[in-house]
Amino acid sequence: MKIFFCPLMPVQMHDASSVSDYQSDMVFHGLVKTLGKDLHTSHKMWWHHKKEKDSRPEDFKRIWGKGFTMYGLLDEDEYTRVEPNQEDENYDAVVIPIHHTFTQQDTMLDNFVTHFINKGYSRNQIIVVDGWDREYVNESIAKKCTYYKREMADSLLRHKVKPISFAFPLEKIRELNDDNRTLPFAPLIPVNQSIDPSYMSTYKYDAEDSYYDMYQQSFFSYTSKKGGWDTLRHYEILANGSIPFFVDIEYCPQYTLWKWPKNSLCRAKYQYGGVPNLEKGETWRKKPLRHCGFVVKESPGSLSEEFNIEEWKAMRNKLYEWLKTEGSTNSLAEYILGNV
Repeated sequence: MKIFFCPLMPVQMHDASSVSDYQSDMVFHGLVKTLGKDLHTSHKMWWHHKKEKDSRPEDFKRIWGKGFTMYGLLDEDEYTRVEPNQEDENYDAVVIPIHHTFTQQDTMLDNFVTHFINKGYSRNQIIVVDGWDREYVNESIAKKCTYYKREMADSLLRHKVKPISFAFPLEKIRELNDDNRTLPFAPLIPVNQSIDPSYMSTYKYDAEDSYYDMYQQSFFSYTSKKGGWDTLRHYEILANGSIPFFVDIEYCPQYTLWKWPKNSLCRAKYQYGGVPNLEKGETWRKKPLRHCGFVVKESPGSLSEEFNIEEWKAMRNKLYEWLKTEGSTNSLAEYILGNV
């Protein structure tokens, strides 16, 4: 199968602070790992290149999320770059991720889709990937193509919009190692600045290794909805052998985070010995929290007297295996290609 990757973004982007788009970049990484040279693009995807990361480390620190996890993982010759407007006419499908700098540019997206319709591509050969944090979809455009939406309201199903989620590169998943796992809860507590900016003091990791080590030392790690339900943090927690303590998972729409084992995440929160330390007067068992802004920063939680390490490992291993088989960028690419 030969695929043309044609994101809705400028062909050349140089500013490190704006180049990344997690959903688009995860799809690209998975397609490269799955198709190799049969993936074509006219975009210079420099933020994915190992050589670029080695030669300009300060630029990579300016990429969203400090450039952790997703960036600088590929060699430039792993895929095929073609000159703009010189693409092959015989692709099996065209993949059009909407870059975050082009959200709600409906006219431009419609022109993109129409361009490929006029070239003879059918609806299921034109794949639009919408990773925006909001539930908005232009219904008329969605009817012309195969449209994937990350923050997926159940009502969008009537327009035949398909769910999609973030994913994690297999090469970044660490081998399980519990030798240094001593922290009941990870000290990083994700809270929107609009709720309480003081929690930004827990975001103190400037190097990927120390950030990963923090999760590898923790039995449970807080996570929740922030801008959207899907966030790379959920995956980074699992990739380092910790269990996500997903405070508001019960409120997540059915088709958002659609491949995640949500029932297991609920059980992991209530049945495996993690006890969050909350501000006085707050409870978490009777009614799920809406965010992590009630957690005491200085002492985020403990393990109950009933904590059983073997039961905890059994649940953690189940979630960890899910990440490797269902939550990887390879699996994401196979899901998209399977619908062509």
